[in-house]
Amino acid sequence: MKNIISNVLIKNNKNKLLIPILIIPLLIVGIFFFTKPKKEDETIDDTFRTIFLEKGELYSSVSIKGTILSNEVSSVSTNLNAKVIEVNVKVGDEVKKGDVIAKLDSSDIQREINDKTKDSSNEKKSLQDAYDRLLKQKNSLLEDKRTVENDKNTSINNAKQLLDNKINQLNIAINDFNNVTNEKNKIENIIKPSIEKVINAEMNAQNTYQDWQNSLNYTFSNKNGNESDEDYESRISMEKIDYEKKINDTLLAYNSSQESLKNAQDELSSIKTIYNYENIINKVNDSLTKKESLESEKIDLENSYKSLISDKNNSLKDIDNSIQSLDDNIKDAYKKLQEFSLDGIKELNDKLSETILKAESDGKITELKVNVGSVANGTIATIQSTNKLMISAKVQDYDITKISLGQKVKVTTESSDEIFEGTLTRISPTASTEGDFEVDIKLPVSDKLFIGTKAKAEIILFSKPNVISVPTDAILEKEDGSYIIKKENNTFKEIKIIKGETTEFYTEINGPEVKEGLEILANADWDFLKMQSEESINNNGGF
Repeated sequence: MKNIISNVLIKNNKNKLLIPILIIPLLIVGIFFFTKPKKEDETIDDTFRTIFLEKGELYSSVSIKGTILSNEVSSVSTNLNAKVIEVNVKVGDEVKKGDVIAKLDSSDIQREINDKTKDSSNEKKSLQDAYDRLLKQKNSLLEDKRTVENDKNTSINNAKQLLDNKINQLNIAINDFNNVTNEKNKIENIIKPSIEKVINAEMNAQNTYQDWQNSLNYTFSNKNGNESDEDYESRISMEKIDYEKKINDTLLAYNSSQESLKNAQDELSSIKTIYNYENIINKVNDSLTKKESLESEKIDLENSYKSLISDKNNSLKDIDNSIQSLDDNIKDAYKKLQEFSLDGIKELNDKLSETILKAESDGKITELKVNVGSVANGTIATIQSTNKLMISAKVQDYDITKISLGQKVKVTTESSDEIFEGTLTRISPTASTEGDFEVDIKLPVSDKLFIGTKAKAEIILFSKPNVISVPTDAILEKEDGSYIIKKENNTFKEIKIIKGETTEFYTEINGPEVKEGLEILANADWDFLKMQSEESINNNGGF
């Protein structure tokens, strides 16, 4: 025997209606005879309710009611007291922004405009002459600016030519300097061994000279306390022989180093003469002097060139300031000239434009207060957009913290079976005297939504599509995790699951064995199910 559960779990708390619903096909529930496992796969006879797993949308919402209104309402109005000579619409007509709704009698205004246009020609001519004089002065300044700019540019171009010539001369001098320097470096690379030989010879001469000087400063040792005179004199005689030998050896070494130094210097001098080294050195010094002189001259010309540019900019700036000042006077003169012709009739022209009453927005005529021959004053028509609809509703204070701008809203009306998707666009920052909060919901464009009709709305707090979820009571919580209880071959088997999103009554589940069509216990509380089974058997008289 199988039954279909059609009731939806609804919790009513302080008059609020918060309905978490799993939008899936009705859960098919079976009442079966099978056994509660004392151990896995054991059975006892009992009656338990089961459900079949299916995918659907899991969401929770705040439910409200409201009225559909136009989000864009405009009025067609006038401040004139004038007779209506034409009405182009009737209540219910669709209009576009700019469409002519009605026309008023403009004959009196037009006659007054004609009288005002007879202005004084002498006064207008005086204003025109003043304006023309200022334009002439500006043209003269512009011509002066062109002359000054041409003269300054000529001086700048001449200075630039001198600078470019000097840069070319400097580049040639730099090239000459680099060439003679390269030639000097080549010769120095050739004579480098001879130079190093002289340097080494000089160092050797200094060292041998120092050794010779050190040998002259020898001090003989003193007589030891237990040394005899004969032994002392014998030892001193030997020291003197060594002393004289050392002096002769160091002197000979010093003389030899001097001779080596002279030979190295002669060799270096000879090589320098062969390669004309001194002449190359003079060329390097001369080209360096010329290069430095040209660099100094180039700097002077650059400063002169920059000074001319600065002078030009300052001169042109002074002229531009004068032109700017003159432009202000020209604008003022032009404004006076224009106002002369407009002041008298501007207000009348404004009134004339008000005799043609146009739609301020797209929409439908929902109110029309005039007809041909009546006198118009104030609002004559009301236009409400049918493409920009909204719901005005109220949210209770205990739900206000749950909602936020931009949330999706599911909307239904009595005039249609369709579910419309809206958006929460306004939340009143303060509560009304009744303690609730006004909210606005933007609606989509639809020919099935009508201004003034009642609507029900669900503000979606949470939504997740295409998931498998079960009543929270169907989940068995154990120390090692969460389980659902699968019915298979008239026995129960626990399946481990992973819990996902949850609402007040339903929980999303996942797991390797979780799949659509799986039959599970609707309530995983064994003690509760045992009691439920016994009551069912007693009520039905057994099976």
